[in-house]
Amino acid sequence: MKANAETPFISESLSVYLDLVRFLAALAVLVGHMDQDGLYASWLLIGSFSHAAVVVFFVLSGLVISQSAFTRESDWRSYTVARFARIYSVVIPAIVLSFAVKGLAVWLDPAPLANEFFQDNLRAGNVFGALFFLNESWGLHTRLPWNDPFWSLCYEVWYYVIFGLAMFATGRYRWLWVTLACLVAGPAILLLFPLWLLGSWLARNGHRLVPSQSACLGLWLVTVFAFVGLNLSGLDMGIKSL
Repeated sequence: MKANAETPFISESLSVYLDLVRFLAALAVLVGHMDQDGLYASWLLIGSFSHAAVVVFFVLSGLVISQSAFTRESDWRSYTVARFARIYSVVIPAIVLSFAVKGLAVWLDPAPLANEFFQDNLRAGNVFGALFFLNESWGLHTRLPWNDPFWSLCYEVWYYVIFGLAMFATGRYRWLWVTLACLVAGPAILLLFPLWLLGSWLARNGHRLVPSQSACLGLWLVTVFAFVGLNLSGLDMGIKSL
């Protein structure tokens, strides 16, 4: 795959809008998890969009990462360094804090938590799985203590790996490496990969699809009403539970 030399899809104004979308999606996920964890937050209606917000993140990720690869990262080294720097600067503190916070809770109130912490949380496989993003691969039961949202990062990183191999690997073994990465990632992660690839497709082809300003506004309104209507109907969660 060659880098796209055409006009980038993400303009300065679109970048500002995507930052707003990213903030609202992050807020929805935060409020949703607060409510799930017993911190009463259901009065903040944005929390009911938390599941859909994760889908938004996947599309945005494909869009932003792909545009960066198409326009700024000329080889696998620059792509890999950029991804490592961004991912592990978050992952290492997240792992440390997960164990530190749970450990502090055990020290303060050991009776209900100590057995679970020492028998389950402190297994080496939990750290290994988190460091190599295997928590969601093939039903592996490795989890960070009190850090359920980490699952989405495991999905994201494998999308980066698969895309990076398809983009920058060369030679006759290129698609073998892509296939091996897909096999390690597992079916659950691959099931949502088309959402990420939709963002990647927009990064390459979106500039050809931009309609007039009035048409953009109309399309935006339609998608907002569809997004809210789908959430209120419960259809999305019904499909998820099948």
